[in-house]
Parts: sequence; C-alpha cells; structure tokens
Amino acid sequence: MIIRRYVPLAIVVLAGLIVNILAFHIFVDSKLLLLAIVITIFEGILIWHYRENFGGLLENKSKK
Repeated sequence: MIIRRYVPLAIVVLAGLIVNILAFHIFVDSKLLLLAIVITIFEGILIWHYRENFGGLLENKSKK
C-alpha cells in the first residue's frame, strides 16, 4: 500500500485480518480494543476512498 500499487486488492486482503483482530479484542482480550477500533476506522476510510473500485463486486451480472 505504500507504493500505491494494487491498493484495492490490499484493502480486501487486510479487511479479513482486521475483522479477526477486532473480534479477538472484543471477545478475548479487551486491553487493546481501542487500537483495534482505530485500525478498523482507518480501514473504513480507505474503503470509502476507493469505493469506486469495488463496484464490480456488487453487480448482479458479470460483464462479458
């Protein structure tokens, strides 16, 4: 993500990891829950910024 190449792919890969981190800190160890929430918010900001790139994932029909 630093070199800004394949950023939407990196966001999708990191989203799964961040969901697991957040769930761990909610259910197991709430000591660093604030940090997990901050990371989730940053991921949400990135998703909102690159939302045009994810439009194809939500289409009903695939393009041929």
